[in-house]
Amino acid sequence: MSSKSDLLEKRLIDFGVGACKLVRKIEKDIARTSEICAQPSIWSIRLMSSKSDLLEKRLIDFGVGACRLVRRIEKDIVGTHVAQQLVRSATSPAANYAEACGAESKRDFVHKIQICLKELRETSIWLRLADRTCGGGLGLGPLIQECNELISIFVASTKTAKAKTKPASH
Repeated sequence: MSSKSDLLEKRLIDFGVGACKLVRKIEKDIARTSEICAQPSIWSIRLMSSKSDLLEKRLIDFGVGACRLVRRIEKDIVGTHVAQQLVRSATSPAANYAEACGAESKRDFVHKIQICLKELRETSIWLRLADRTCGGGLGLGPLIQECNELISIFVASTKTAKAKTKPASH
């Protein structure tokens, strides 16, 4: 039988997934309406490609994995501190990535993916601290590996986005 916190977590995740689906439907409807009216939209809407959908899913799964890990950390003064910091930094990249996908300009997009990168780097530190201070039996290897892969993705994305925002030199 699931605990109340597991049930709450599932409901919150289901709510978040439902909200994302609703936002995508609204974005598609707005895009269709803009095409039908043949008027430029005042909103800059980017429909997510399959790559960005996959990245968003990975970021959400990563945050969920960190939340589950936090439940297994001992609730002493060190464990509580590490757990609180870890849950904050590990869940932040998904929300910041969603903000980046709705960026108002290329410069805004670069700034927001850099925030994702900073949060992932912070998470990497907290995962390593958890591994050293809260016991090696937590099975952090896959979470650390995913964090490192996400960092690599955002480093590459930042470089690409910065290159695309530079004005062409003549």
